[in-house]
Amino acid sequence: MNLPASTPGRVPKKILLVDDSRTITCVLRAYLMDRGDEFLVASDADAALRCVLREQPDLVIADIEMPGMSGLDLCRVLRSSPRLHGLRLVVLSGGWTASRHEEARRIGIDGWLSKPVNPDQLAALVRKLLP
Repeated sequence: MNLPASTPGRVPKKILLVDDSRTITCVLRAYLMDRGDEFLVASDADAALRCVLREQPDLVIADIEMPGMSGLDLCRVLRSSPRLHGLRLVVLSGGWTASRHEEARRIGIDGWLSKPVNPDQLAALVRKLLP
């Protein structure tokens, strides 16, 4: 895995990881730890919404398949708020379909990855979204 070490003088970003599996959020965090960012975790979309309003993260990485509100619905709600205009959104799924890709594009999601997540692809996407 080729992750750059945290750059001196770089302001750490806030990244919210949203998945109902604690194992997945721990793995995602481990893949991105070398960046030196702050990580927030939510186990469902409702908790994620509260966290976004309270903590104002720079990036949300959310699973699509969660109980209750889906990750796509979460992103739809976040995108509808002018207050959150600069928030970057990435979604993860174990089963991408053409219709899901189209829906993600329509919502304005910044990136999507398949599960199991490739650590190098995740790192490259996060570097692109949060230089």
